[in-house]
Amino acid sequence: MARKARDTARTMGVTWFGRRLIQQREEVTERRKIQYARRLYQEHQVYSLAVVPASVTATVQGSQLDPFAVALSRVPGDAAAVVSLLVAQGAAAELLGVTRGELGRTLGELVLPETASDVIVDCACPDDSGACVHALALTYEFCAAADADPSLVLDFAGVPLAGLLARVGASEREGPPPAGTASGADGAREAWEADEWDAGAAAFYGEGYDLPPLPEPTPIDAMTLLDPALLRMALRRSGTRPADVAEATDELAELYDRLRDPR
Repeated sequence: MARKARDTARTMGVTWFGRRLIQQREEVTERRKIQYARRLYQEHQVYSLAVVPASVTATVQGSQLDPFAVALSRVPGDAAAVVSLLVAQGAAAELLGVTRGELGRTLGELVLPETASDVIVDCACPDDSGACVHALALTYEFCAAADADPSLVLDFAGVPLAGLLARVGASEREGPPPAGTASGADGAREAWEADEWDAGAAAFYGEGYDLPPLPEPTPIDAMTLLDPALLRMALRRSGTRPADVAEATDELAELYDRLRDPR
């Protein structure tokens, strides 16, 4: 019976990036929760896995009657920066590797979270520690899917593969800038001669100039411009406990009042 159980066990984290994601999440999770989360994963208790740019969602059936909705989200990455770094390191071909089910180290280091704190956990369960069993079970399910399709890692980073490939193609069509052409901030500085910019110390410090009066903007109550639901979500993700959200909101309103009237 033990041999049969091992033969039918579900795999996860068979790739280097899957193992890293699992390790990051397990490092911040209590051992007893890890064992329970692994059992939930093995028993197929994670349903409706969905991966959209910068977010992974699912429902996890735990010990209670109703399943809990859980989401893992990240700050979306900068696709232009990812492509620029790949091209600079001569690793743009790793994007094509993703289409073959491979995630190169250079690309992976650019899109994977550095630590578990880079991933925001939002779960409907009572555990507000940010390291509940449902988040870990979802991590297992996502890593199992990403092992087979590493493009999901790019989706989770907020830089879908299609967009990265399109940017690489566009940069190849444009080609490098002509030789001798100055570009960027350094090129702009080289285009100027020092004596063309020297207008004297008086001009530099504004001596002898009549400055316009400072603007007097109409006072605005910033709290009335904030969406209460989004504000509550932001406070929860900053680590504020549910019972302390109202107090934190009052403190924020007081700080805004001080900005409007520092007296």
